[in-house]
Amino acid sequence: MNDDLLEWAKDLAPRVAALAPEIEAQRRLPEVLLEELFAQDIFRALVPRALGGQERELPEFMAAVEVLARADASTAWCVNQAGVFATIAALFEPEGAAEIWANERCAIGNGPPPPGTAEVVDGGFEVTGRWSFSSGCDHATWAAGLARVQHGQRKETRMFFFSQEDVSFSDTWNVRGLRGTGSYDFSVDAQFVPARHTVSFDRSNEVATARYPGALSSIPMVLMFGCGFAAVAVGLARGALDDALAIARHKTARFDRAALNADPHVLEQVGRAETLLLAARQLLFPTVSQVWSAVVAAGEISRAQRILLRMAATHCIRESARIVDIAYNIAGTDAIHEDQSLQRRFQDMHVITQHVQARSAFYPGLGAFFLNGDWPDSPYI
Repeated sequence: MNDDLLEWAKDLAPRVAALAPEIEAQRRLPEVLLEELFAQDIFRALVPRALGGQERELPEFMAAVEVLARADASTAWCVNQAGVFATIAALFEPEGAAEIWANERCAIGNGPPPPGTAEVVDGGFEVTGRWSFSSGCDHATWAAGLARVQHGQRKETRMFFFSQEDVSFSDTWNVRGLRGTGSYDFSVDAQFVPARHTVSFDRSNEVATARYPGALSSIPMVLMFGCGFAAVAVGLARGALDDALAIARHKTARFDRAALNADPHVLEQVGRAETLLLAARQLLFPTVSQVWSAVVAAGEISRAQRILLRMAATHCIRESARIVDIAYNIAGTDAIHEDQSLQRRFQDMHVITQHVQARSAFYPGLGAFFLNGDWPDSPYI
């Protein structure tokens, strides 16, 4: 294991880039790559040390994700998805956490809402449900899904962990972008889950910080997801722009026979894209670093800091899409072929923009906060 996570990512990136066509074609991460990811213990990078993880800093983790995304977005997406989700370990009692995260070859594939249903039974719960978009579930050691439990007049939302042997997978991942994430559906039917393999989301940050004080427990998981996926987007954008520049340096326009690297319109587009990329990165990474340092010092995150993370994450993803579109237009018909990495990056980016973390619908709530001091009614801030 390399103690320098960024250097590890830089060393791995060329091999990831070489595997990218296979990753897309097979719609999963190949075993040769998984061996390197597990050897670095990357999927437990944000798990508390007391539970067998590395307890890395979020900015350090994001920097590595960005480098991997420049090589292949699907790989970086799987790393961020499983890495950030693993912070849920802080909610578990030690016995349950040890059974799930003690294995060095550990990765969790989870499914977002809508939730399933669960009934209280002797020793635990009986769970039924189907969950979609479970990125990396093919190489995961556990699957996790939300379900609602009825307690009289009160409903409780809990996360349930299932061993891979107890779930049924459905290959529904027939998409044009992020194909390598293998984000299948999985389901269970009246599956018993012992109480130690489930956690409540009620007061989740309060519970986590009480057990494992620190920034990883204080910053809401949904915002860490957003910032990590923004790192994927901006790394992807850098890769797409690099592809376009490589094409433009040697391409001559088909009809007017003018070299692209001397075309004023192309030069303007390159200058604009580089500016947008620099601005997006300078909003994302310094903001996350500043908030991280402040939360480490204070032991808690403020509302204003949560707003800043949401702003940085969503803006960076959306600006990254603009950059990829510019790169795609610069390359012209060279970008449309399936064997072009720029075509893969274009498709990947326009799947990322459909994710909840990229929603422009966040902006009215942000505006209300700045204009009126109103706290947004959103679970994503």
